[in-house]
Amino acid sequence: MQTKAGNFQETCRHLAVADFIGIAEVNTLDGAVDLAVAVTPHRLAVIRSVDRCTRDDHADVATMVCQGDFIWGAIVYSESVEPDLVGLIPRFHVSELDRLVSHLQELQEACRGSD
Repeated sequence: MQTKAGNFQETCRHLAVADFIGIAEVNTLDGAVDLAVAVTPHRLAVIRSVDRCTRDDHADVATMVCQGDFIWGAIVYSESVEPDLVGLIPRFHVSELDRLVSHLQELQEACRGSD
C-alpha cells in the first residue's frame, strides 16, 4: 500500500516525465498534499494527493478551481474513494497517473492558443 508521501512523489515523477512543472506544494492540516502545476506559463491546475478520497477533498479542490486561481483540478488517491462520491472533480487512482497526464496534455493543447 502506498502512503500519501509515496502517492505524491509518484505523481510528481509522472508529471515531470511529461514536462509539467510543479509550481508550489501545500501540506494541508488533514494530511493531503496539494500541488500547483503549470499547464501553460499563465494557467495552473491543482492536483491533490490523498490516501482516501473524501467529500471534503472534493469540495476543497472544487473551491480552489471555482475561486479562479486554477483552471482545472483533480484528486490522486492511493487507497479508496468514499462511497457514492459524485462531483465534477476527476479522481485518479495512483495506478492511473498516465490518464492524469493525458488529461493535462489535452488541457495544455486547448489552452495554447489563448495565452
